[in-house]
Amino acid sequence: MIEDYLDRVAQRSPTPGGGSVAALVGSLGCALARMVGEYSATGVTEKNQTSDWVTARETLHRADSLFRALITKDIEAYTALRAAGKQAKSDTAGRAAYQDAIVSAAAVPLELAAIAAEALECLDERKDTANPHLTSDLAAAAVILDAAARAAYYLVYVNARELSDEKLRRKLESDIEQVLARCNEHRAHIVQSMAVQLSIKKPACR
Repeated sequence: MIEDYLDRVAQRSPTPGGGSVAALVGSLGCALARMVGEYSATGVTEKNQTSDWVTARETLHRADSLFRALITKDIEAYTALRAAGKQAKSDTAGRAAYQDAIVSAAAVPLELAAIAAEALECLDERKDTANPHLTSDLAAAAVILDAAARAAYYLVYVNARELSDEKLRRKLESDIEQVLARCNEHRAHIVQSMAVQLSIKKPACR
C-alpha cells in the first residue's frame, strides 16, 4: 500500500502533495514515538517503570490517528481549492468560495503542525524516563515530527498569501510561527538530552 502511495506522489499530479506527505511523515514519527512509549511504559529498570508513559501512549496514539486522517484530508482540501479556483474565474460568488477554500487548505497543515507540537511536548516531558535502549529512536522521532511541522509551515504560507483578507493572512502566519516555535523548542530539548546520553558532542539538530 505504501508503495502505491509513493508512486502517486511521484506522478505529474498535484495530489498527493506536500501536505499529504507531511502528514505521512508526522504519522511515521508518531509511530516511532509510540514504539518508544511501548517499551518505556513497561521499562527494563525500576527507573523506567512509570505510569506516566502509559498516558503518553494514549496521547501518541491519538496524534498518530489524526496524522493518518490528514493524509487524505489534505488531498481533499487541495482538490476543493483547485475546483474553487476555477470557479472563481467566472463569477463573484465563486471568488468568495475560493477564499473559503484557501482557509480550509491552510487549516490542514496548521492542524498538522499543532499535532506535531503536542506529540513533541509529550515526548519532551518524558524524555528523562524513556527506556535507555530507545534513546536513538526517541531522538529520531523528535526530528521527524519537527520536520513534518517545518514542512507544514511553508504550506500554510503558500496558501495564506492568496487570501484577500490581510488580517486573516497575518493571523494564519502568526499561528503557524508560534506552533513551529513550540516544535523547535521541544525538539531541541529532546535531541540535546539524547545527545548527552549517547555522548554525542555535536547533535545533528540543536
